[in-house]
Amino acid sequence: MSLPLWFGWLSVVIAIFFWGSFAAPARSAVTGIDVMVYQVLFAFGIMIFSWFPVIWSPFQFTWFGFYGALLWVPCSCLSFFGIKFVGLGIAQSVWSASTIVVSFLAGVLYLKDKIKSTTLSVIALALLILGLGGFSRIKFVQPKMKTGKLSEDESEGDQNNESQNLLSKKTKNDLSSLESGTSSRSQQSSIDDNEENDQKKINSKAKEDSKAKKKRRTIIGVCSCILCGLFNGINLVPLNKMPKKYTPMNYISSFGLGVLSVTLFLFLIYVIINYFQKPKKRYLTKQNCNLSLIKKAILPGMASAFLWTTAEIMAVYANTVLTMSVGFGLTNLNCLISNLWAILFFKEIVDKKSITIYSISVAILLAGAVILGLYGRT
Repeated sequence: MSLPLWFGWLSVVIAIFFWGSFAAPARSAVTGIDVMVYQVLFAFGIMIFSWFPVIWSPFQFTWFGFYGALLWVPCSCLSFFGIKFVGLGIAQSVWSASTIVVSFLAGVLYLKDKIKSTTLSVIALALLILGLGGFSRIKFVQPKMKTGKLSEDESEGDQNNESQNLLSKKTKNDLSSLESGTSSRSQQSSIDDNEENDQKKINSKAKEDSKAKKKRRTIIGVCSCILCGLFNGINLVPLNKMPKKYTPMNYISSFGLGVLSVTLFLFLIYVIINYFQKPKKRYLTKQNCNLSLIKKAILPGMASAFLWTTAEIMAVYANTVLTMSVGFGLTNLNCLISNLWAILFFKEIVDKKSITIYSISVAILLAGAVILGLYGRT
């Protein structure tokens, strides 16, 4: 059955809203629970809600849905790492912009989607990249990490305390020497100078370590989001290669089964690797994986899964009507909605300058998307 053009654009709008909101429930849960444990809960939710289309489209399994899941599960895991390390606003903006670019290139170069104007399409992609570049100039409030391991501030504090203890011991020994009559005033002055120099070295090292850790977190988070966009940009390729005897909703239901299967397989590998790590280096601990945390994460996990699956259903319709290079790409403008979450609710963007830069970047991104929508398809 051929769907009208207006339904394709309506699907884009609905997908933007739900995909822009799906990570909000995860924002609070993913900072406390292990990322992969949350991914398992999320996958169970997707599997459940992906069966809703059976109500209006009889179920028929297709391996193409499973192939889509193989591409998407790594994308999902990377998205949660991105949220954890750089925050919701910048994470979703980066993977959304990269998804748009990748999906367009995949549609045109691999699926041979026809475009109305190559020149204007290239300009649209340039605007999208420019909008993405603007995000690097924004000051985000980093989310605090609540994992089983010590946080950066706690680790830094422990290092300072240890250094202070060593310094204190040294001071006591020096003072003991003074009391025994083996020291002089010049020695006392020397001790004071040494203490001051040692304290400066401690403070300088602590600041350098803190900056290095923050930089490392940012790099990990941004790289995770870029890779997320790469996998997300091609995850509907199997849908477009699927035989016509299957319906788009057959793809969705099969996709849900694939998501749960692939997630459980990856989680098993994750647990095995964790088991062979040294106790102090294990990332799966009683602090970030216990029954209490899992119970608290179930509701946000199911909420995220419902929002995400609804958006996926609408994105599949948008892809069917408007082609992958345009329809699916534009559904990833969800950063327009996630921005509101980051600014109004999570307070990840607080100063006026950053909000202004963010708004300009989003406007550029939107302009590129509009041009792409008008001239990226025939």
